[in-house]
Amino acid sequence: MECCVCLAQPYWMFNSSIVGLLSISFLQDDTPTIIFMNGSNFGLYNVTHQYGNLTTIPNDSCNISGIVYVDFSYNFISDLTTISCISTLDTLILKGNSVKYLNNNVFSGMRYLRVVDLSYNKLRNIQPELFLHMDGSLLHIDASNNLMENIDITNIIWDKQDYFCIANFSHNIIMNMTNLKGWSCDIHSDLGRGGYVDFTYNNFTIFFNIAEMGFYDINLLGKLYFYSFDFRFNLWFCDCRFFPLTSKSNIANQILGSAHHGLKCHSPSEYHNKSVSDFVKEQDKLICNISFANKCPPNCRCFYQPSKNRTAVNCRSSLVSRKLPLVLPDYDNLVIDFSSNRISDLKAEFQRLLSEERTYLIRTKEISLPQTLYMMFPT
Repeated sequence: MECCVCLAQPYWMFNSSIVGLLSISFLQDDTPTIIFMNGSNFGLYNVTHQYGNLTTIPNDSCNISGIVYVDFSYNFISDLTTISCISTLDTLILKGNSVKYLNNNVFSGMRYLRVVDLSYNKLRNIQPELFLHMDGSLLHIDASNNLMENIDITNIIWDKQDYFCIANFSHNIIMNMTNLKGWSCDIHSDLGRGGYVDFTYNNFTIFFNIAEMGFYDINLLGKLYFYSFDFRFNLWFCDCRFFPLTSKSNIANQILGSAHHGLKCHSPSEYHNKSVSDFVKEQDKLICNISFANKCPPNCRCFYQPSKNRTAVNCRSSLVSRKLPLVLPDYDNLVIDFSSNRISDLKAEFQRLLSEERTYLIRTKEISLPQTLYMMFPT
């Protein structure tokens, strides 16, 4: 079915004799107007004007019924407000123009629109829910080689049409995925048969929070079974944020398993070029280091390790003040190592900690103290 949908071509592409040709002319005030090249007795029309000086979609295009193909590549068009009036349009090629922003209703009512090429524009933002306002026919959209820094989840999940072929967001500067409308997936959601979503050659580094993207239960990612997300050739930092994905091996294999899903770590250096899929069997290595700015004591090493549901605070032989720190990272299930330190008065130090209104002891799972004293706290 996918091949039939994605390789299909409209019948008029195989019979140019039934398609009238239109071109662009300019009035004395530089207003663009459409002229008929070979008569006005056709039911379908093709208008092409490449490498010109168009700054807007000609207004009289709204008055010509049957326009199915528009190619205004390499002009200076920035405003697409009037494009939806060409209700019969099948293919819109605007490669190499100056479009900076897409409203989510820009293609509203264009039920036959199948192909859109906005590559090599100046596109910085696509309003959330663009595809929710489509009428279910868009199969190919190319927004590659633009200036987008963010992409909303509602612009990559298509829950209004069964199929699409490719959504190309490659060669942008995308570093964040957002969910500005609070979209969520539930057990009854139907996300269709999906398509290929290309995010190669962007600026992704940190893996996004799956719950914040609307998948409160990671098992719901299984609804994306027929989607194909390509995040290769980004500078991924492999840390604890990949854990939710790797903790579900069946989901991880679905998303990371095929060849073009082969995510690789760029950093930290010890994981450079390591396949993310390898962490399915090495989940303990997915940690997030905690800095001094986030209350890790000086000379100590702190990290969050989701595979063991703990936050480690290693201050072994590191407490030069001979006092226990009053604050530790604001995480639960602290596993603390204060061993091999010379604490001047351990009992007094404990009393000092207990007198704190928000003592970290209530968030502590295990603690190792000087003089080989080891304590476990009830969970």
